[in-house]
Amino acid sequence: MKVIFKYSNSHHFRYYNSGDGPTANILLKHPELVHREETRLGVKFMINELYKSSNYTWRENLDTIHLLTKHRIYLDMTNIKLYNYFNERNIIHYPFTFGEMARRVMNYSPPGNFTVHSV
Repeated sequence: MKVIFKYSNSHHFRYYNSGDGPTANILLKHPELVHREETRLGVKFMINELYKSSNYTWRENLDTIHLLTKHRIYLDMTNIKLYNYFNERNIIHYPFTFGEMARRVMNYSPPGNFTVHSV
């Protein structure tokens, strides 16, 4: 409850990003109040890992992730021209980490890779 009270009484409460303000004003000053997870939440700036790399081991390194989709327009100018938006057709061919993540969610299997289940 202490962390909620300090957060809600922060004078920057309404103006800061909901992550930056509490981190700077509360967590760094009072680390004893709450565990701060810095690596497995995927909130770091990961544009290269998601949209420019095809070998990032996201399943082993992350529990959650910020996809930064609205930032691609100015941070991934090379690939944004080819993949301006994602849909169920073009994500099949997207060669980077985000494409792999999306195909896992879609449960997509490339043609020819069939799994036979015995009945």
